[in-house]
Amino acid sequence: MKLDKDNLAKILSLWLHVEALTPFDLDKNDLIEQMPGSLNQPRSSLFTWDNEDTTQRDSLEIELQKLPKEEDRTDFFRMFTVCIGIVNRNEFIDRAEHLLRSNLLDISQDLSDFSAEEQRTDDLICLGVLRANHFGKISMGTVEPSYALCELVNLTNKQKGVESFEFLTDVAQILHTSAVRQLSLDSETTAQKISEKDRQFYGMLIHNLNKKELKPDETRGYKLIKDLNPPQNFLNPRKIDELCKSWLEKAGLGPSYRIWVIVNYYERPKPLYFDFMNSPYIEILEKIKKRVQTEPPTRVLSPVSERFFSLAYDNPDRNDLLANSKKFLEMANPERMIFGRWPSDIKNYLVPCQQVALSTMIWAPPVDPIISVNGPPGTGKTMLLKELLTEIVINRAAVLANIEDIGTAPLFELKSGWRGEQVPVLLKEYVEDYPIIVASNNNNAVENITKELPFDYGFEEPFDYFSDLANKLNRSKDAWGLVSAPLGKSDNWTRLWKAFFSNHKTPKGTIPYLQHALEEEIQSEGGIAEIRSNWKKETQRFRERS
Repeated sequence: MKLDKDNLAKILSLWLHVEALTPFDLDKNDLIEQMPGSLNQPRSSLFTWDNEDTTQRDSLEIELQKLPKEEDRTDFFRMFTVCIGIVNRNEFIDRAEHLLRSNLLDISQDLSDFSAEEQRTDDLICLGVLRANHFGKISMGTVEPSYALCELVNLTNKQKGVESFEFLTDVAQILHTSAVRQLSLDSETTAQKISEKDRQFYGMLIHNLNKKELKPDETRGYKLIKDLNPPQNFLNPRKIDELCKSWLEKAGLGPSYRIWVIVNYYERPKPLYFDFMNSPYIEILEKIKKRVQTEPPTRVLSPVSERFFSLAYDNPDRNDLLANSKKFLEMANPERMIFGRWPSDIKNYLVPCQQVALSTMIWAPPVDPIISVNGPPGTGKTMLLKELLTEIVINRAAVLANIEDIGTAPLFELKSGWRGEQVPVLLKEYVEDYPIIVASNNNNAVENITKELPFDYGFEEPFDYFSDLANKLNRSKDAWGLVSAPLGKSDNWTRLWKAFFSNHKTPKGTIPYLQHALEEEIQSEGGIAEIRSNWKKETQRFRERS
């Protein structure tokens, strides 16, 4: 397909529809922050109600009346996250499918994946959010409808023949403005800072008290917090109910709904995101779509993206393996199989379609670096990823196996560390071509697999690969190996740093825990001489089997 402006715009429109109409599942455990702190730290709480039972809404109203007015002195400040319009995913999918079929008949075939069974679960999704601060005051900028809601509202308007918009960001702005008006919100005021370190955060001025400012019963870490929002911005659960009903009516959903209000406590200001609601790609895709209106695709896209888009839609060279058995047999050729397997139960072997998908990824030319694998839940996508990781590990092992003597071979080079000191770093040929980064727009998806890998081991013969470090990192007892680490969030990075580099006391002094673990491993293997001898035996065996 020739990638002209019209074709690219059509591809981007399809992509945007699918991104907007594939919302993230909502889990209250992901919203309640589990922050390690002192015994005096308040516990997070959750208020939930629906259109039939408003008991907890009434309880929330009572709690809101107890909040401090204008200013407070405290060591932890609270934040309210209000999830507006929580609906069953299946109800949302049914409505979305109906609107797509009635509005977009010319591209309904291209959206067939959207109505597939993998979209249908018993989970919940959130159609909008807002946040209120320590004093229960809503900041105008936090009122945010989801792009899933925006898409439904836009398609509903199109179906009714009323005004609709080309870009979801425009719909989001209209819904935001009407919500601000419905909740009677006004902008916060600007306060004079007491010191240079003061922070303005969600309509609050947060001042850390110094020793001279502390009262006798206050400890280090206490803060003076001043409210900067006008009185009419106070969180009103009944107005939230009305806003929820209004949004659902505009989207053609309801009348059933749920509302969650989560109260979390923090020691200091930190970025708070609504990453449980929207795909981060939507705004980027809309920016590209706007540029395509005035610029040629070659100026908008990188060479890799241009090739990917050229192959992504209406591609005459596409191989339909169900219709072309010869091509399937060619791609399933045993010569294209990978060298190893993830150490799971031998019964969990790859079926032919999984083997073909894996071979396609392994043998893909460098000009096609983007590969998409789709399938309903339980069809083995995560298993496929594990096998791909295995192939990368084994390819790296093949390079390491060329080291004759592990005790004398040059393995490291010195490079400047964070503080300018010289630190040993593994040579590029042993790491550069073998990176493994699992990334997702959903932090939970990444954490699920990176947390699962150290525990997924099904061989009868026991194996240990720095399991103590893995257990320390994962706060567990059953890890078999240090093969992955969840990162992303600052809390995860901190945990990794503490697990590896926290001080460990030994008879000879204090050393980083990682150094202690390595020394213990060397000792358990019988010392350096024994390790060098075993290395030669194992590398020889590896080369013979390869």
